[in-house]
Amino acid sequence: MARCEHMNSRKEWKENTGLCNECAAAEGSRIYDEQDGRCAICDTPLGKRNSVDGRVPPSAKLDHNHNTGQIRGVLCSRCNLGLGHFNEKPGRLRDAATYLEKWEAKAKED
Repeated sequence: MARCEHMNSRKEWKENTGLCNECAAAEGSRIYDEQDGRCAICDTPLGKRNSVDGRVPPSAKLDHNHNTGQIRGVLCSRCNLGLGHFNEKPGRLRDAATYLEKWEAKAKED
């Protein structure tokens, strides 16, 4: 996990990432460029950078593991919230997909 040491106040740190807000924003910007401005899950365009200051759009959410602080990527709001609602548990996400696929198949039978 990345760490920065130049900020003194805990309130200025991005949750448990080990990065201050400034460094987290810089890392998010780097990842945004690496992902061509698209969500790492659904590939939706996240929007353009601010033409005045070059910041990534507010729709680009820096995703990180809430237990380890590891930064994983940049997501759209929906995908970011979705992971949170499923408590970042892959098994729950797979179960949800199985559930939806079951009902999708049933709808085709009817």
